[in-house]
Amino acid sequence: MVTEFNDWCFDPARQTGDTGIIHNESTGYHVMYFVGYDQPYWEIQVSADLVNDAVDTFYEEKTEGYTAEQSSFGMSFVG
Repeated sequence: MVTEFNDWCFDPARQTGDTGIIHNESTGYHVMYFVGYDQPYWEIQVSADLVNDAVDTFYEEKTEGYTAEQSSFGMSFVG
């Protein structure tokens, strides 16, 4: 990453709502706005995995014992 960009993004004094204009000779100008801090990525990923597992379990429980058949009849009305 561009040093000036890194310095602005990871400044320990950075607060939610901060703005800035970063200039670098090779990449030009960057208009910056710091939205805020979020959960660490691993927490977001764990939450998503738990939700996906719950949905999969729910789907399997609700569809257990059912079979599906495909018919070409409905496709004759498409297109």
